[in-house]
Amino acid sequence: MYDLGEGFLYTTGRVVDAQRIGQRFCRLKLRLGRDLGEVSPFQFVMAGLPGEFEIPLTVSMYNREKLILDLFFKVREYSTEKLCGSVKYISLRGFYGKNRLNLVIGDKVLYITEDLGFSSLPLLISWIKRNSKVLDVIMVFENESEIFEVAKLIDMDFGGRIVQCIRSDLEERLELITKSTTSNTWKTILAAGGRELLKKACELAYELGAEGVIAPYTRIKCGIGACGYCIIPRTKYLLCVDGPIFKCSELASYLGLEHGD
Repeated sequence: MYDLGEGFLYTTGRVVDAQRIGQRFCRLKLRLGRDLGEVSPFQFVMAGLPGEFEIPLTVSMYNREKLILDLFFKVREYSTEKLCGSVKYISLRGFYGKNRLNLVIGDKVLYITEDLGFSSLPLLISWIKRNSKVLDVIMVFENESEIFEVAKLIDMDFGGRIVQCIRSDLEERLELITKSTTSNTWKTILAAGGRELLKKACELAYELGAEGVIAPYTRIKCGIGACGYCIIPRTKYLLCVDGPIFKCSELASYLGLEHGD
């Protein structure tokens, strides 16, 4: 039995702004009917459209005083297309996922992320600043047409640098950025994405002697651990209640790592 905690709440969000960012992304601003509580980077809500299935969406930012929730997501299919500008109200429940940011050690962090992981950036940067850390970011896009101005997502200084690249250039960019810094600079390599990217991030963390922390992608259905739909292959973990972030060693079998528990 999982403890759902104080975040197991329902509310309605009224859309106050829906903005397309570049060709493939959307930034949605909602005014909530009630406070959903404290939220940490990588935690998510289940968003329901009228007559549609619920969609898990990572929280981008949350202003508790004004009850304003920001969501940032990739427009992939009919539901997300409809969510970006075609509805006025959305049902919400959450927040879901554990706060495991104690895994993010040291005063400097490298965050490597693909499209779904972009959502976490504003909230992650806010946490980084509050905890007197510095963040370097590598944003990995599927192709050049997806790249957008970072200022449309992030409007705060965080003391680090952002590198944008397409997937085919990732290896080269990783090599360049690691050569331009000392091997003991980053104490944590944090990554969000698919299996291939996470494996690269964990191998880099192992090579540099840093803590490897990852947020894998997997489909989520109920969000509360009841259906078992989001189990991470070859592990005992459900992403919705055991994650959404893990140590590399915890998911070594899923990633096919030679090192790990």
